[in-house]
Amino acid sequence: MVDMNKKRSAATKIQSKPAKIQKTEEIKQDQAPETLEQKSTAKRFRDLYMTKVTQAFGADLDIIRQEPNLNGARLNILIDSLEAGIDIFSSLEQEIILADEEKYLRINLYRMSTYENKGTSRKGNSAKKGQAHQNSTSWKANKNSKKSLLIANLPVYGLCQRCTDVILWRKKYKKYKPLTTVKKCTGCEEKCIKEAYHVLCDNCARGKGVCAKCLESKDIINTKDEFKSNADEMREAQEKERMLDRMTLRQRRSYLRKLERGDDIL
Repeated sequence: MVDMNKKRSAATKIQSKPAKIQKTEEIKQDQAPETLEQKSTAKRFRDLYMTKVTQAFGADLDIIRQEPNLNGARLNILIDSLEAGIDIFSSLEQEIILADEEKYLRINLYRMSTYENKGTSRKGNSAKKGQAHQNSTSWKANKNSKKSLLIANLPVYGLCQRCTDVILWRKKYKKYKPLTTVKKCTGCEEKCIKEAYHVLCDNCARGKGVCAKCLESKDIINTKDEFKSNADEMREAQEKERMLDRMTLRQRRSYLRKLERGDDIL
């Protein structure tokens, strides 16, 4: 019986020995030193992590940096506390984050290179050419158009030189759109504007001393008093006819001669 027990204990020792050896090998594998690739990945992730942290908390770190009690030991404690968050990420997660960052950087570099090469794609002479369709002849409106004739006879007043040129250009190239209804003035807020492209009525523009279109205090080219309406012209013509009817033939002829020579009638 003693021999049998000795044999059994010896057998159990032989069977248990490989298990112990396996455990020791596992412990050695866990405690094995990191490879160069793992070290480079950890260093790159550490640099990326610290860059992101300093970018996110830059203002807070500047405040801490300006404290007078921040010496070397406390600075090391601050750095260690910032680096403590690296342990949250596993090696696989670190590799995934680094791969995404490299992909993002490659895309940005490609976009920047394509944007820079857009303006330098032309070879040889880089001088800019003229437009494809050259206007050799100026555009002319239809002479028989009643609307064009009505627009051409509309007076332009109460505007500065630049706004006057703009309105005249619109009239010349048939871009002028007259008002169909009376427009509201932005100054007195009354519906009294009859001229297109004006934002102030003539009274408000004169009172403020500005252009009725651009609202800038510039020299006004023409005023409303310089232009006569159709009713005024018709009234003057009727008065002239009545005056000529009351004159004798000799007075009428002398009056017309003075008008032709441009002499003072009064």
